Amino acid sequence: MSIKIALLADLCGKNAEALYREFAEIVFLRTLHYLNSQIQPDAVVLTGSAEKLTEKQLAAVREASAEFKMPFLSMTPGIKGLPSPVECGEFLLSDHIKDCNCARKPIYLHNGGETISSDTLAVLETHHCPLCIAEPECNVPSFDRGVLVVHAPPLCEPPYRFAVIEVADSGEVTVQYEQYRLPPGLMDSHVHTQMAYCSENMDLISSLRLAKLWGLEKIAFTEHSGHLYFKREQYWGENKIWYQEGLDCADRTVRTEEYLELFAEVERESCYLGMELDVDRRGRFVATQDILNRLELKVGAVHALSEESAPETKDGQFFFVVKSLIESGIDILAHPFRIYSWDGVGEKPVGLFEPIVELLKKHNVAAEVNFHHNRPDPVFTKMCIDAGVKIALGSDAHNLYEVGFFQPHLKFLREAGYTGELKDILFRKD
Repeated sequence: MSIKIALLADLCGKNAEALYREFAEIVFLRTLHYLNSQIQPDAVVLTGSAEKLTEKQLAAVREASAEFKMPFLSMTPGIKGLPSPVECGEFLLSDHIKDCNCARKPIYLHNGGETISSDTLAVLETHHCPLCIAEPECNVPSFDRGVLVVHAPPLCEPPYRFAVIEVADSGEVTVQYEQYRLPPGLMDSHVHTQMAYCSENMDLISSLRLAKLWGLEKIAFTEHSGHLYFKREQYWGENKIWYQEGLDCADRTVRTEEYLELFAEVERESCYLGMELDVDRRGRFVATQDILNRLELKVGAVHALSEESAPETKDGQFFFVVKSLIESGIDILAHPFRIYSWDGVGEKPVGLFEPIVELLKKHNVAAEVNFHHNRPDPVFTKMCIDAGVKIALGSDAHNLYEVGFFQPHLKFLREAGYTGELKDILFRKD
């Protein structure tokens, strides 16, 4: 059984640019969630410097580190309070990595100075150690007898990378790199703001700055329309009055002007004023026409169905609501089928794939790839691509770490079988 290790270096070192330093703890949080949910290594090792972190950021990193689902080993002196069971010069033993067979693949963590000596490497060879993890700026002598020394690239410098190392039972070591700087020309078409009832730490200005950091061309702010027309307890209440009555409900709030005011002092060239439009059970937008007329991007979403419906009735209700959204002039259908499969748990109605693809094609509406509590369906996505339906990349960000977090999206498109140019299939508003 192979061992997989994520190696992070220089979380916030001396060469970190000002924009990165502003969000270093957000980058750490993103990496934590990426490792937990997607890459799932056997252990995470942090090396290098964090000298540019503020005390507030340090505290946030310490708190977040407890959420790793695998051993997290810190070799970074500037970060205190993190679990660090491995001291300088120790092997990474089986009590640190689950299912590790130390006799076959001991892994060495070097934290003992600026140089790894030939004598040290010779000792590692006698222990049949295939891998030595070193500090980013550590010097290594020429040594070609089976010990691979790996330095991680600095996470705090463009293109913001970290290493994923896999050690096979045979001792063969492979190293791949994950990076956060995105290919040019991408847009995040689904970003929430501080006005979402489900916002964790969202802020419109911070989202725009993160978009710049990751190289996004543009982002669309798409607040839940139901959150702008109904009180918190009404939206989340068991009877879902917004879905049952829509705007016919007399006892509701209106926060749309407050939402529009958020855009008064931002660079409009870098973002769209949009909305994630809820729809009631009659297929009507939960938004007034005057607001709809001011939107630059309309994302339609199904967030509720009548819970007492039988499966076949639920499918009919879902198709009616989706059809109403598509025919009412939305640009993007958000997280298709998530209402059936929250976090990937549940069966999607595969019999509806083809008719929904046909509707999207007919009305020139894009299908969204979205990983927020969602697992997009590769079959449905491939059907859309084959039919010429555009694909929208949406982070559905409710936390700043999610803005422009498209590494899962891009990997998903490759695994779904698309190998062409992204520009040929991705949605563009202009």
